[in-house]
Amino acid sequence: MRSDGVTQLLVRNEHFGHEVQLEIDQIERGEFIKEEEMDARVQRMLRP
Repeated sequence: MRSDGVTQLLVRNEHFGHEVQLEIDQIERGEFIKEEEMDARVQRMLRP
């Protein structure tokens, strides 16, 4: 019998793997933003 913590970790790990695969699929389809745009988004997020 697994503890709740281990079960939650496994669920999160599965979710993370799924999200990574979605991103990989988008990249393979050419659906991504350029580095400059990502830098600009991060800078906007970090502004006070």
